[in-house]
Amino acid sequence: MSTAREAEKYVKDWYKKQGIELLPPPKGEFGYDFKTQDGKEFIEVKGTKERELSKIAFRYLTNLEYVKIKECKRQKLKYSFHLIAGIGTDRIDHYIIPGHLLIKKALPEVSWCVPLTKDIRQYKIR
Repeated sequence: MSTAREAEKYVKDWYKKQGIELLPPPKGEFGYDFKTQDGKEFIEVKGTKERELSKIAFRYLTNLEYVKIKECKRQKLKYSFHLIAGIGTDRIDHYIIPGHLLIKKALPEVSWCVPLTKDIRQYKIR
């Protein structure tokens, strides 16, 4: 099982122990991994084998996650990131980071996409 799937299973089991069933997003809905059955909490899960926070490359939100957090904030719904560290080790650390904190501290970064699909043929080495 992949690290991501193990982290998702861990979070689903954690909620289940609290008597809360998680549902995947309906088709065409993006920006989160699960929501509670009552639709009042949206959950994004990030998993890593690493346990030391300083070594975890957890610093990026996707645009879809950012938009969903903003939407939840406007609608007074809860959005949280569950960071599951230590997947596959003898100790798992579970962090729950509120979405509103992430967007409060988020800084935009620019990336460039160069569409070369048609033009790239001229660079093929024959």
